[in-house]
Amino acid sequence: MSITPSLLHVDGDAFFASCAQALDPKLKGKPVVIGAERGLATAVSYEAKKYGIKRGMLGTKIKQLCPECEFVQSDYEVYHLFSQRLFNIIKKFTPEVEKYSVDECFADLSGLRRPYNASYLEIADQIKQKIE
Repeated sequence: MSITPSLLHVDGDAFFASCAQALDPKLKGKPVVIGAERGLATAVSYEAKKYGIKRGMLGTKIKQLCPECEFVQSDYEVYHLFSQRLFNIIKKFTPEVEKYSVDECFADLSGLRRPYNASYLEIADQIKQKIE
């Protein structure tokens, strides 16, 4: 019997901004930029990206592109806590998780189709739903 390897790449895109939105309901659905303490964008929400705002962009340029943009201070303790939660969820599905960064990893789903009675894509979707 052979097992087909299946690696899942998990990347919490806009992770820092998503953490801020999760903690402050007033920020949900709004353009959010992390990095107020530096005066430049270190992370950008999906809503802010629609205005052409990118990481590394200066606050003055961001305000020109999107005057209603919410600037938020970085909080690395919060990001660490959310990161732990993210990886704990993934590890409930498979112990084979290789952490790549605070919001990124590779998870080996090989051989899990039968135990979960699901395809690899369905397992990945279950993981995504739990994370969200």
